[in-house]
Amino acid sequence: MIATDFDYYRPNTIKEALGLFHTLSENKKSPLYFNGGTEFITFRRIETLYTEVKAVIDIKNINMCHEIKEENDTFIIGASIPLATIETIPHFPLLSKVCNRIADHTSREKITLGGNICSNLKYKEAILPLLLTNCDVVIASPTGLHTVPIQQIYNIQTGKIMLEHGAFIVQFKIDKVFLNMPFTSKKVTANGRIGYPLVTISAIHMPHIVRFAFSGLCHAPFQLDMIDTTLNERNEPLKNRIQKTLEQLPSPILDDMNGSSEFRTFIFHGLVKEIISEFGKE
Repeated sequence: MIATDFDYYRPNTIKEALGLFHTLSENKKSPLYFNGGTEFITFRRIETLYTEVKAVIDIKNINMCHEIKEENDTFIIGASIPLATIETIPHFPLLSKVCNRIADHTSREKITLGGNICSNLKYKEAILPLLLTNCDVVIASPTGLHTVPIQQIYNIQTGKIMLEHGAFIVQFKIDKVFLNMPFTSKKVTANGRIGYPLVTISAIHMPHIVRFAFSGLCHAPFQLDMIDTTLNERNEPLKNRIQKTLEQLPSPILDDMNGSSEFRTFIFHGLVKEIISEFGKE
């Protein structure tokens, strides 16, 4: 049960959503764009986040947010697509596999791709395939529709998607060249198949290099070219490559109730070795 009231709006167009956000902001309603809604409802119930929000704008009725299509050399997927749906589509197997390990099936029917990526949780594993493929993000803002690389708006230190006030994510665009490259994704949790990751590593084998993206290891998910370079340096013993990688992390290794930094480091070593061996990059 949510103890305090808030206004709920469900616009049908991007223009209507942006207009609502502007009007509600002018009226001191502190509006929030609402997609799957699982995070908002959970934290609002326990009054730890979003307590200032007096209005939500549900963007799930906007057609562009629901598109799944191929257009020339690009695969396009809307921000409002539930993770459970992504599991079932054949277009982007790596994204489907990663989404399959996020939360339980009932939750995945509500959690959306855009919602997971814009959440306050420090894991947001659905972003890993998007970082690996250098996807473009279509953003609706008060100044129009804009397409920007995900690395331009994602802060690997904070894990935040940096959007203009009043803006929201509409779609993700992935170059089709990435979709059928060899890939793997490995996740270790504290208990069972479902749960927050101690470490998740997703990787794709490009023609000349294996790219890696990580969640659970540090404060936020990340992909770094210098780590890819280090792990692919076959003239260096693998043990040394992994140790160098630990020195290149964007922030300290997590140490929390789910697992110590030492345990996460141990898991990281094992998963990297598995992936390197799987791709023949020892």
